[in-house]
Amino acid sequence: MLLDYNTNTPRRFWNPADFFKPQFEKIKARAHKRNLKPLFGIEIEYNVKPGQFIAYNLNGFTKKMAIIKTDGSLRHNGVEICSRPMPRRVHKVGWKRMFDKIQAKEIPIAAGRTTGLHIHYSLDYLTKNLRGGHTVINSFLEDAARFMKHNYRFFTLCAERPYNCYCVYGDSIRNRYNSINLRSETVEFRIFKSPRTYDSLMKSIELVDSFMDFNLKRAFNVAGEASLAEFLQYINQNSDNFPYLVRFLRKNRPKIKNILENP
Repeated sequence: MLLDYNTNTPRRFWNPADFFKPQFEKIKARAHKRNLKPLFGIEIEYNVKPGQFIAYNLNGFTKKMAIIKTDGSLRHNGVEICSRPMPRRVHKVGWKRMFDKIQAKEIPIAAGRTTGLHIHYSLDYLTKNLRGGHTVINSFLEDAARFMKHNYRFFTLCAERPYNCYCVYGDSIRNRYNSINLRSETVEFRIFKSPRTYDSLMKSIELVDSFMDFNLKRAFNVAGEASLAEFLQYINQNSDNFPYLVRFLRKNRPKIKNILENP
């Protein structure tokens, strides 16, 4: 099923995997270039109050960029906004107008226990840049899942969402509710609260980008398990590339200091 992003009328039975897959399949054919960037597909879930319909209010901001659909886990006329796979720089430009309207309360949304932000990272980029490619993908992602499990206090802080049944910090990358899990064309991160602000969305995408890049660089150069202090040092050394994440970490410096001192 090829997706037409110009007709993003809400429909109940659209599965994100159905429209992520053909897009990512086309991406597989990209030539491997030195400056190739990973792509990110995102799913944002929102609840709304009884009697309100916000899907059509979002159409003008998501047209050609995302599909709006309903989901059984959402209340009343809740919506799930599912983007096409895009580079981080395109997400940075594309979502600003919508979140300006949300912050101005012109589009009323609610985020609760059952709503979340899921970020899909392109599997093709990972396999093209990982020594061993598909043959080592499982062990690479299992190591990443263990790192998140061991440092779940840091990741729940950054995700602004507590551990719950919709987001499990475990070792199994085949469990669809695991914090990080392997899908047919993507690596999915399920840890994030549905963002109410543009800065929160960008911080979340930057966390995924920095975490995967950190693990890729370690896979090439370093043996043994990584530490949270090493990951934070990597972010600090590349702060210009992750401005929204760095701003969040600096704002929460006392909490991060406590996590490091009391693992």
